[in-house]
Amino acid sequence: MKHKKIPIQAKFGLGLRSTHYEYIFANKPKVDWFEIISENFMESGGNPKANLAKIKELYPIVMHGVSLSIGTVDPLKNSEYLKKLKKLIKPKSVIRKKSTQKVVQFFSIS
Repeated sequence: MKHKKIPIQAKFGLGLRSTHYEYIFANKPKVDWFEIISENFMESGGNPKANLAKIKELYPIVMHGVSLSIGTVDPLKNSEYLKKLKKLIKPKSVIRKKSTQKVVQFFSIS
């Protein structure tokens, strides 16, 4: 069976770190999106969430969760984690919606 090749438009994203904030706000680099570690923003308030709110006004955000362990055979037991994740992924709190742009979310299976 022969597969048809489908072109994929490559996008360039970076992992968002607190050391990047000052540079991003001052220079608005040409980056298509930033990836965050979800857990870094689930418990925090104040500056981390305020900076994330500023970043999301400029760029799409891709979330990378590292603590759920959905690749195991064990049932999901951490409902509190899921509640925090749900709160974080609400469109008003993290992802900037833009009708002409598709944002892909990546999830870690640990």
